[in-house]
Amino acid sequence: MESSFGEWEAELWPMFGTTCAVLNGCDRLVEQRWESAIVATADQLRAASRDLHGWVQGHPCPHRDFDVVLERLGRSLEYTAATVEGMVKRGSVQWQVIDRERRTLYVAVTQLQMMMFEQSQREP
Repeated sequence: MESSFGEWEAELWPMFGTTCAVLNGCDRLVEQRWESAIVATADQLRAASRDLHGWVQGHPCPHRDFDVVLERLGRSLEYTAATVEGMVKRGSVQWQVIDRERRTLYVAVTQLQMMMFEQSQREP
């Protein structure tokens, strides 16, 4: 039996909260320019991506557009992790690039939150 959007949304929040916590850690990394924490942050971004992809596979939304948006967010997290790791391997950390990727992730998160709000207003 397929769950309602409200049930799906309630199940999503713990996963989504973890993703937001990883982004908050990325904020601190960029603000403080903590090069020593950059590899750990990339690992956390990659783990958030993996967890999000896995969650979406096991919890399809009754409105499939949300699955697409979550998968895209997962790919963006993975891309940011790979970008950060590439900088470390080259020995050239570019904080402006990391900040731009972080901001792009926040745009994706905000868009998802807006979509969820709008859908929850439509549901009985």
